[in-house]
Amino acid sequence: MAYVGLGSLSPELLHEILVLVRPSDLRVLPRVCRALNNFIRGNQALFRAMYLNLLDKPPTMKLDWEEEMKTYIRLQHVCSLRDVDAKKSALPFVYNAVERLLKNASSTGEVAPCTTTHAASRNVMALKRLFSDEINQTAFMQRSHLFQRVRAGRLLVKFEDKLREDHQQSAKLHCLHGSPLRKSSRISLRRINHWRAHPYACSKVYDTREHTRNTKWGPFRDDESGKVDWEKVEAILVVLFFNMRDNCAMSQSFNEAWSNPFSGAWSGSYLSTLPPEPDSLAARDPYGITGIWYRVVCFLDYHDFFSFNFPVNDGLPRDTPRPPLHVGDETRLIVMKLWVTSMEPPGPEDGQDLPVVHFAGTSQALDDSWTEHNAPDTEPEGRVDARGTVRLSKEGEVRWTITSIFDGQERWRSECVQVGGVRSARGVVGNWFARYAAIKGAVSYP
Repeated sequence: MAYVGLGSLSPELLHEILVLVRPSDLRVLPRVCRALNNFIRGNQALFRAMYLNLLDKPPTMKLDWEEEMKTYIRLQHVCSLRDVDAKKSALPFVYNAVERLLKNASSTGEVAPCTTTHAASRNVMALKRLFSDEINQTAFMQRSHLFQRVRAGRLLVKFEDKLREDHQQSAKLHCLHGSPLRKSSRISLRRINHWRAHPYACSKVYDTREHTRNTKWGPFRDDESGKVDWEKVEAILVVLFFNMRDNCAMSQSFNEAWSNPFSGAWSGSYLSTLPPEPDSLAARDPYGITGIWYRVVCFLDYHDFFSFNFPVNDGLPRDTPRPPLHVGDETRLIVMKLWVTSMEPPGPEDGQDLPVVHFAGTSQALDDSWTEHNAPDTEPEGRVDARGTVRLSKEGEVRWTITSIFDGQERWRSECVQVGGVRSARGVVGNWFARYAAIKGAVSYP
């Protein structure tokens, strides 16, 4: 019987065969023989076909397909390792690889499982499979200062002189993953996140020292750069999930985000059920503001808030975090109706790719507390006026600023970031505060 080696096949036939092999095999095949090495290395057509066979068609086709596939293959390899410590040095690579996959994500034309507003994506499904492994969650999503404090327990973990990029990368991966982490290698992460991490997350969210003019009173870094502080966003999400988990209305409203890792964490992933009128401001709005939004607001009792931030004989150094906060905070579910009012070119401190969009709206609390305690007598239904802006930051993140108006006066303001980018379905997360800029708590708009 005659034997025909792969190297003797025509380029066309060899291409059709290699497109179907497992991505990991491409790490080995170039070492088999010189003919395969010469055929595979630098073969953009082969890597392009393999990429499109496995993953989404990216928004731009001008990619180095070989580099993209090698990155994906290496990500699979790193995530397959079973030793948490062996993975830790790979955090920068894993972070960049996940960012690239989400940046290049696109819709398959279907709706993601168990959702109604999230576009399905093969890139997201690939990430979901890789990070369903609890070892990967432990190695890459529990490296922020928050989890350092949780693991240290009563031992003091001081703030660094400057934010560490590995902390920021881990926190952002956790935010993009979105779903509560269930397990770790030694202890249930549900228990860590809900019962152990929550007091530390509250400590960060409600510490007024974390919020200054430099941070714009929101989830941004305290260096006037305007960059997002993902450790703040991570803490806010932990607080929100903890407070919403036992509220049936809230948990159902946010179930699409909590139950689907990485779903909606990419630009353009939100599927609108009501397309805007042609030639309207809403149709020209690149951010997709117009529509109905759910808003969740968390806050402390004023006395708890004051005693936490201004204890008697407070001599806590600036580099020392406040102790875990074990008091309960309140949560409100609000529905908002927003519409675009105007647009203007970006300013010198904004990202230049998209305009600044102004909007207005009304809000309605879905419980009696708003009407009883907050709404003025002239608005018995609890409706309030709101206005705000959406813009890009210099680093390309989507920044929301919302001002709530009571009885004609500006009362509250929110500074938020949209997780996942422009028109993402993951939601808008940040801080709300009084007009005089005392931080009050966490806020989320899915």
